[in-house]
Amino acid sequence: MEPASTLRPAGGAALRPGGMTAKGSAFQEAARQMIKNSNMKATIEINEANFDGEVLRSNQPVLVDFWADWCGPCKMLAPVLDEIALEQSGRVKVAKVNVDSNPGLAARYGIQSIPTLLYFASGEVRDQTVGVLSKRAIESRLEKISVAA
Repeated sequence: MEPASTLRPAGGAALRPGGMTAKGSAFQEAARQMIKNSNMKATIEINEANFDGEVLRSNQPVLVDFWADWCGPCKMLAPVLDEIALEQSGRVKVAKVNVDSNPGLAARYGIQSIPTLLYFASGEVRDQTVGVLSKRAIESRLEKISVAA
């Protein structure tokens, strides 16, 4: 019988506190599984009302994903952004703007294709990408704006 402190994520190997997996700490892996298996989100939903406070006045870099429900590539990118939000929690905010619900924000930043990622630091856009990128490519851009901030 396994100790009570053992976590067993759905479809995964037993994880003990302080244990490591190929993807990181046991805590991170368990949290990933909880997000995957529930409706929890590691990202922040942004709208016209909270954009300035959550993005422009943030003390940490913010990655903003402009997306829509009907966008296939946006759906492909969503789990990658959730993972980055979880792993970078406390260092980087990951926010999502639904362009159908917030057309003013999309227009304000000239969003013409989705998914578009805007990388903010100190209230300013420091980088922009359009389309699906790898997790590593996004993290590399976040590292660059974190250093510049």
